[in-house]
Amino acid sequence: MLGKTYKVIIIPPTRHVCKAELRSVEARDNSSYHRSMSPFEILMLCCFGAAWPFSIIRSWRSRSTRGKSVGFLWIVLVGYVAGVLHKYYYHRDLVIYLYATNALMVGIDLALYFRNRSMEKRPLIQRSRS
Repeated sequence: MLGKTYKVIIIPPTRHVCKAELRSVEARDNSSYHRSMSPFEILMLCCFGAAWPFSIIRSWRSRSTRGKSVGFLWIVLVGYVAGVLHKYYYHRDLVIYLYATNALMVGIDLALYFRNRSMEKRPLIQRSRS
């Protein structure tokens, strides 16, 4: 009895809970399922992460915004930041570094978009001098 810990579960008074249900809740909370990293999440982030360096190199070399959508980049960046925040507050594991790395690469691509846009706005004479 001394080594056992009990969780307080708040249950509405109209609902009857049997001991089996309480045991299943306790088993689910103590399982390693909630603490393990998802291999599918890791694979997804690695696949997305593999594409960003190519996009960054293309943006750097082309010096053009052609084919880029700034709205798409912002949406993806917000998604990665949301993933980082979720991992930080609710499910801390090493996958947070994949989210952060991908967010950094999208941020670099976004910065290159704005650099290229400002270069496209410069007059043609100024561009030929640099």
